Amino acid sequence: NRDVNKQEPTKYPLPRQATYEEPVVNNTPFLSTSHDHFNPKNVPRDSSKLYQPDWVYLDRHVLRFYGYFKESVVESNHENSRNRKVKVLFYLEDNSVSINEEKFENSGIPQGKFLKREKYVQENGKFLTAYDFRLGQAITLYGRSIYLYNCDDYTREFYEKAGQPQGPSEPYENDQWTSTVTNKWIPKKDAQMKEYLEKKLGGGKVNSEKQFLENDRKVLKFFARFEGAPFIVHYFLADDTIE
Repeated sequence: NRDVNKQEPTKYPLPRQATYEEPVVNNTPFLSTSHDHFNPKNVPRDSSKLYQPDWVYLDRHVLRFYGYFKESVVESNHENSRNRKVKVLFYLEDNSVSINEEKFENSGIPQGKFLKREKYVQENGKFLTAYDFRLGQAITLYGRSIYLYNCDDYTREFYEKAGQPQGPSEPYENDQWTSTVTNKWIPKKDAQMKEYLEKKLGGGKVNSEKQFLENDRKVLKFFARFEGAPFIVHYFLADDTIE
């Protein structure tokens, strides 16, 4: 769409600049990342920010929102819908957006990268900007209505500096499936009992191969008595078993 590509880039007031160490080669700044060469020779260094391009001025400035969208479940008797938590990242450098879904173990659905970084064109024909994100409201991306309930501290500072402070954060409410799985009692594995039962049945594995090789055929012999009856106890150093 040519009309979309002709849109002027959005200027954003930044609460603070990104901090990073500039690489140095032979005690001089590396020109590929140094911004001084963008300044005209007759302009003092104090006005360097006036001549920085957007990709330099807005570099490494990312807004982070936390949200979720509901997805209907029709093949389960335990739930009707499921909340899928996502992290929405908006890059001020080029007004691009990416969405990552939080991975949940044994969820039964593919998770991870939900939307690769790209510039999104809204229904009105304009690019998505930072001012389109509001806490407590939903934003629609490719047919998915994502409800935003929280953001990080830097994102709040950004909107306060822009004169559009975000609303208060809202608690996230788990869906029926997540609540059931989270509250389900999972028994802890007893490694010692498992090892005992395996060795009792004649199985199991040697804890240390070195111990087995160094102590093979080495047996401690004890003479014991129980209720007047004599016994002989053998302790095998190879695998710490007795008979």
